[in-house]
Amino acid sequence: MITTDAYTDNYRERRQYPQTSYYAAQGNYAAFGDTYLQRRYLIQNAEEQEPNGMIRAYAPISDGQAMPFLDEPLFWVMGWRDYLLYSGDFATTRRLLPNARRVMQRLAELAHPDSLITNPPYPYWIDHSHLDRRGAHFVVNALYALTLDDYAEALDWLGERGGEPCRRAAADIRHALRTKFWNPQRGLFTEALVEGKQSDRFSEHANSLAVAARIATPEQTRAILPKVLEPVPDIVPATSLFVYWTFYALCESGRVDDAVAMLESRFGHQLQGGNGTLWEDWQLDLSNRRGVVEKMSRTDAQGECGIFPMALTRWVAGLRPVAPGMREVLVRRTPSSLKSIETVLPSPFGDLHAGWSTKDDGDELAVEVPRGMIAMVDLASVDVPGGRELWLDGRRIDPAGSQGPLFPIPEGAHRLNFRTH
Repeated sequence: MITTDAYTDNYRERRQYPQTSYYAAQGNYAAFGDTYLQRRYLIQNAEEQEPNGMIRAYAPISDGQAMPFLDEPLFWVMGWRDYLLYSGDFATTRRLLPNARRVMQRLAELAHPDSLITNPPYPYWIDHSHLDRRGAHFVVNALYALTLDDYAEALDWLGERGGEPCRRAAADIRHALRTKFWNPQRGLFTEALVEGKQSDRFSEHANSLAVAARIATPEQTRAILPKVLEPVPDIVPATSLFVYWTFYALCESGRVDDAVAMLESRFGHQLQGGNGTLWEDWQLDLSNRRGVVEKMSRTDAQGECGIFPMALTRWVAGLRPVAPGMREVLVRRTPSSLKSIETVLPSPFGDLHAGWSTKDDGDELAVEVPRGMIAMVDLASVDVPGGRELWLDGRRIDPAGSQGPLFPIPEGAHRLNFRTH
């Protein structure tokens, strides 16, 4: 209902928000391999770009209301990079490069000498939760660091200069967040820094992103995750629109089983009866966007929740495209207790089929690689080399001849076995 001819927030608001589209497009890539709607929203939002580089909240703007949100340029740039990754459409990506450059220039203008965006002249949304939006907000700056990462990678893919300064800027942001926002007494990151002082509010949003955006140290991560899994009363919970980052953080830390259980516990009731879709709020008729729970009519199909087909494909099935046009895909055995995992990932080259199963003598990967794609198995994820042997279609293979820790899978249908001695 919300991807008929454009990625729309839901069926109430027929608008293309870059933030909504960022999430919805990833799920669409995994479920359908569709890149057309992503191209459409990127172009139409770019056509509404302000002269100073700001991307407006949605497009097309037919009512004359600009409604700027700081979230939108961040997610637009990340979505622009994703479009090249999944489509391989260099022509459109290069066409939009001037728009991306203006966005990044505007964001750089908003950053203070300490590298943080503080008290920006635009509101930001993040999600419906009751957040402390004063001063320098952790989530805004963590998303800015991720945007710099994606912009730098896109520049590299396009053969353009400028990637390294972006990576240095992202590193400076991460250092500032890691050192200034950490509250050792609580073992959590505070949500905001207001006039040099830490806010007394803590959120699932900030602490999930601290892990997902590679800000938290290993020690900080170990302190954070138990509190995210079992939130204490004064930690502001994420709504269904932002909880992907909690899933990301748990999986990135090797807690895939916990991540899947978290999704089941939070979304399971939404799939029982009705449309079998994911809602805008945890309850269909309640919202607490102002910190007060109140009854209101919401929707039972929300664009941000559309990301989960890709989230499951990457973090549970272990398939991750790493080169433009999905030319190269990394295949991993994820650290979960699931005995059997099967998925099909559409690509410009055709469908990539992958199925992991646990056998008595080790793990087996049944895979079908389309012609033109390079699929690489991460041997470290299956303990090869080490205590296992690698077999390809019944023949033992010496992994020493592979490309470091990666083993290239030949095109076509194959079975790989990772057997214990």
